[in-house]
Amino acid sequence: GQGLDTGVIGTINHHLRDKIWPTELTTPGSVELHGRLRDFADHGAKALAIEVSSHALSQHRGEYIDFDAAIFTNLTRDHLDYHSTMDEYFAAKAKLFTGLLPRSKKSRKAAVINSDDSYGRQLAAIAKAPVVTFGQSQSDFKFEILSEDFSGSQIQYDFRGSRHAVKVKIPCRYNVYNAAGALACVLALGLDAAKARSDLESFMGVKGRLERVVHGRKFHVFVDYAHTDDALTNVLDSLGAIRAKQAQKSRIITVFGCGGDRDKGKRPLMAQAAVRGSDFVVITSDNPRTEDPDKIIQDIVAGVPKTALGKTVLTETLRRDAIETALEIAQDGDVVLIAGKGHEDYQIIGKQKYPFSDVEIVREILS
Repeated sequence: GQGLDTGVIGTINHHLRDKIWPTELTTPGSVELHGRLRDFADHGAKALAIEVSSHALSQHRGEYIDFDAAIFTNLTRDHLDYHSTMDEYFAAKAKLFTGLLPRSKKSRKAAVINSDDSYGRQLAAIAKAPVVTFGQSQSDFKFEILSEDFSGSQIQYDFRGSRHAVKVKIPCRYNVYNAAGALACVLALGLDAAKARSDLESFMGVKGRLERVVHGRKFHVFVDYAHTDDALTNVLDSLGAIRAKQAQKSRIITVFGCGGDRDKGKRPLMAQAAVRGSDFVVITSDNPRTEDPDKIIQDIVAGVPKTALGKTVLTETLRRDAIETALEIAQDGDVVLIAGKGHEDYQIIGKQKYPFSDVEIVREILS
């Protein structure tokens, strides 16, 4: 936005306007990262938006980048196969706000932090750059949600005495927080607020992040990258909160699996989150990698009440079959959430990548 050609470095890919560079990591290694910045500059980029992962921060991959702003949304259990504890994970994230941003040579800097999050409040106290907080409680960028449904939320915010309403066209509360963080960042840097609001109102979301699948039926289908128990809980709580406000009472049907060769401790926790937030759950494969998919499913099922198995909780080893089962269960007004893989257009079985897109599979089945 802001009329600036912006290079984007994130989990899905690296892109600038219509040019796309594929990526394997959220934040690439230093050599590739600085090479990409050179690519962006050579193609006329005037700004950069980058997702700086905790792995990258602990490995110093982001050194020698002069940041204008850093945004902290929240912190929930993830990557504990790498960081060991939540304290280590938080310490890695904090480096962006206590090291990289303070060392930046930019004159106007902002640490934009969600003060409704407990880790955010800890971070605001130790950040070594000018802090701008955002949230629904007391904060610099204070917002309230006026209305919400499965098409998005209407919010109103107050920043330094200026009050405005804006529509966020992606449902669920955490998307409101993401949007609030982005708006707070624009305002903190003194950029064009009216342009930012206009851009936000035309933004339909990111691939695989609560992505609405357009089809001809009278139920809702969303594909989301949620692959931890916290992420799944957040999505389902948000969908449940929207459902509670609807006149028509719909059911939530969740499809998910867990990746192989990754944190095994979250498997039963993800089952508990899915059962708690859904009316029906179909447990299936994610990216099994070198593990036996049925063994992964057994680990997940350990978190399911025995009375629910075979009734409101089903298992289907093949992901396509699981998606088909969920779509067969769905009736008018229901919500089908297909979680875990999001934007990925492949499935890793053994050490091979096979073409597989949740979005395309849904369209294929419903056509």
